[in-house]
Amino acid sequence: MLDVLAGLSDWMGSLKLLGTVIVGYLLLLWLASILWAYRDIRSRTPDTMSQLIGVAVVALMPLAGVAIYLIVRPSETLEDSYERELEQEAIRSELVAQAPCPNCHRPVDRDFVVCAYCRTAVREECQRCRKLLMLDWRHCPYCGTSKAGRPEPVRSARAARADEQAKEEVGTGWMRNAGDPARRTRRPEE
Repeated sequence: MLDVLAGLSDWMGSLKLLGTVIVGYLLLLWLASILWAYRDIRSRTPDTMSQLIGVAVVALMPLAGVAIYLIVRPSETLEDSYERELEQEAIRSELVAQAPCPNCHRPVDRDFVVCAYCRTAVREECQRCRKLLMLDWRHCPYCGTSKAGRPEPVRSARAARADEQAKEEVGTGWMRNAGDPARRTRRPEE
């Protein structure tokens, strides 16, 4: 009988050890699920109250809480949301970059000379450098050629100031008699 009690005692000790391991494992799973829920909800919403509610659901309902949390959590992460917004913004900017045709208002690519739908002229070629220009431009921004076909002289800032000064002096009267050589006055030296 002593042998049976010793075997039973040995068997009870093994059950206690197995029960302790299972409880410890479940406790570890519960703590890991709380940590996972905390990290997951932080990647999905910046709202502190939502974060607290999500972690509380998992913490207060050990097994069912994870399932409930998976159902009610936001479907996309903040990073996914940011990337989606960037893609949408890129699409919007591409649509804006494609100017519409003035006649049919459909988008026209930058390298089109006429609208592909209604054949309305949307750009013209520069006579000198052959780059495409908008119809309302008076000068080519690439080579400086005016629409008439001759290049505009590039003036320095000093020449522009001299022209401005001459215009101001005309208004003050020193060159008022410039057309009459007998009444012409000398310009003072600077």
